[in-house]
Amino acid sequence: MSTTAVPVRDPSRVVMAAADTIDVAGRNLRNLWRTPQAMIFATVQPVIFVLLFAYVSGSAIVIPGGGNYHEYLIGGMLAQ
Repeated sequence: MSTTAVPVRDPSRVVMAAADTIDVAGRNLRNLWRTPQAMIFATVQPVIFVLLFAYVSGSAIVIPGGGNYHEYLIGGMLAQ
């Protein structure tokens, strides 16, 4: 199988990185959709981590300035 080089108008690295990111994310989402076990694991794992950090090690973490550690958990789950 041979490949043919297609001339590109010198896109910037940011545009190329964004296109690659969208491509890889699309491939991963199609893979998750086709394997239900992987989709279930990908949705349950962040919830398990949040519960683990909230109730097992949440009391050991002190937030400077008097903040509550539990306020940061949902943001962490969404980031995962």
